Amino acid sequence: MTPRTIAFISLTPGSGKTTACANLAVMLAQMKHRVLVVDLDPQAQATLLLGTAPEAKRSTGAVLAGRQTLAGIIQHTQVPYLSLAAAAPEASDPINSPARAFDRLDFQRLAGHAPPFAFILVDTPTNDDLAQQLALTLCDEAIIPFKPTLTALYAAVPTMEMYVHVRNLRESELPDFLGFLPMAVSSEREMGNVRAKLRQNDLPYFSPIRRCQRLRQPLPANRLQRRLIALTGPNYAATADFRQVAREIVMGAEAARQVAQWCAMTPYPMAPRPRRPRPKPYF
Repeated sequence: MTPRTIAFISLTPGSGKTTACANLAVMLAQMKHRVLVVDLDPQAQATLLLGTAPEAKRSTGAVLAGRQTLAGIIQHTQVPYLSLAAAAPEASDPINSPARAFDRLDFQRLAGHAPPFAFILVDTPTNDDLAQQLALTLCDEAIIPFKPTLTALYAAVPTMEMYVHVRNLRESELPDFLGFLPMAVSSEREMGNVRAKLRQNDLPYFSPIRRCQRLRQPLPANRLQRRLIALTGPNYAATADFRQVAREIVMGAEAARQVAQWCAMTPYPMAPRPRRPRPKPYF
């Protein structure tokens, strides 16, 4: 079984890249898919979001430095079916040799991992172009989170240029661009101009994630897990949006949207009719 490898990339700070990666990983795990999150960000935000303490000896930085193997740092999380290759600030060694880094992080070496992973989600650092290019070289698919404004969409142009550059270097149709992921949408009017611009340029996009207070406010490290609203806020509207995006990743955007529209037209779930009690005998 070959896992689907998806890189979350963005050269714009504050685009919600780590929040989207962690919450979608939890949603895919709740759908009984085995998921591995690879945290390449030295700030270890995804590692802290998933409730794991950073450890320099077992981190992706140690793998890039040649002190560990990727299979050797995989650890389980509190979420069933979800594993993590953590990052650590102490092990944030720069990528001096991209060829060696590609060989050390090659996901094909996890082909014999038992049980096999269905998805590998890679969180990349915003301020490290080389790490993002490495993730695009390793992964077969890419997602670009962004704020739902035309300014933020234009700011994502350098990210798209980097994506096209890596695709030309690979001389193939990979990585496949799954689409833009609008984060923190407050109204349909706000999303209307962005949606029109994306359709005008024939660019794919996912269903938007609605604005949530827990996703807006800056949180300290000891309360960072509150951003994992897939676990801490199951009744939030944004949680339902992440669930819909996870379905679109699994099924494809168009198929998942058609299923969602069909479910919205159904007023209530079909339930079996209750059986009538048998009459009591007279004697």
